[in-house]
Amino acid sequence: MWKYLYISDYIVRFYLIFYYIMRKASKKGSEKEVFVDKAKEISFSKLASLSKGEKASIISFLKKQIGEPGYEIPAYIFDNDSLSSLEAIVKYAVEELNLGFTEISRLINRSDKTIWTTYQKASKKLPKRFVPKKSKFFIPLKILENRKLSVLENIVVFLKESCMLSFNEISSLINRKYRTILTVYSRSIKKRAKNEP
Repeated sequence: MWKYLYISDYIVRFYLIFYYIMRKASKKGSEKEVFVDKAKEISFSKLASLSKGEKASIISFLKKQIGEPGYEIPAYIFDNDSLSSLEAIVKYAVEELNLGFTEISRLINRSDKTIWTTYQKASKKLPKRFVPKKSKFFIPLKILENRKLSVLENIVVFLKESCMLSFNEISSLINRKYRTILTVYSRSIKKRAKNEP
């Protein structure tokens, strides 16, 4: 996909080194173990020095390589003052991912009617399609399956706990006030604690 064009040259070099070492690991027995150990050593030392955005790109890339199913939404779609989080997600899924209402409803655990209504509202508020931009962070649609949290709560939890972003970074990334992000995350913690067995 086009988003991988933005992976830095540093990450490309990282993959080339890793690929070379793993090719060497095709040897048998103890030689293979040595090469695999060396690959891990180089890989983890390189990973430690990458930025959060580069780490997120690597995670996303590896998920695609192992065939993990799912669709992702670039964080830049939230950088507008017109749409709610759900409206932005549904609009992007329909117009850019070419998903039908039924497929979206299945992916994010909402009714077909909700998705249809949400898209109609989003189209009126923002008639034009999203302009593609560079995005370091992508949000998996599957996280929205969890109806125990709101759409925004799921997004904030993912960016905070999976992408390791600060509240300030999340606030800037998805165009919400810092205080809102703090409140949303705090609320999600209480909800999750309440739902634990």
